[in-house]
Amino acid sequence: MASLPSKLQWVNGAFSRVTQLIDGKKVVGELKRELFSSDVIARLNDTTLRFDVRGFLKKQVDVYDHNNTIIAVIELHMGRTATLHLNGETYIFKKNGFLSREWSLIHDLPDTEQDPEVIHYTAVRTFFKKEGELALLEPSPESDVLILTGLFLRNYFVRRQAKKAAVIGAIS
Repeated sequence: MASLPSKLQWVNGAFSRVTQLIDGKKVVGELKRELFSSDVIARLNDTTLRFDVRGFLKKQVDVYDHNNTIIAVIELHMGRTATLHLNGETYIFKKNGFLSREWSLIHDLPDTEQDPEVIHYTAVRTFFKKEGELALLEPSPESDVLILTGLFLRNYFVRRQAKKAAVIGAIS
């Protein structure tokens, strides 16, 4: 596994299905939404994942590795929150602020109220592209999976919010 820097930039062009992860000027990863599917293929360094959204009312995301083995499960909750279960550990996706410009992945430790923030994400909205950066606060062997999961969840909730707005606009 390649060593991760403590900060990465991410960029998503207007109308693009690809979010790139950038270290300096080098593209080190990407998330790509499939054209006629809700699946997302993601890679960062040597890690390749597939996020498969399932369910209708109670949605869940199965996270597959390059061997097509489920390595994690994400429970999607109302209000743009989610819980990630990975290798017996639990992580919480938490939106910070009303406009979704900041969000965190928090390691939910048992028997404590001092749950550490593992990754902090920020977003800058521009007209033709969305971009931001992430800070890896607690490096671990699962950092690649955690980084990709946090960006997947952000993109998922932004798309879901846009779909709701389109439906409400069509009804009005």
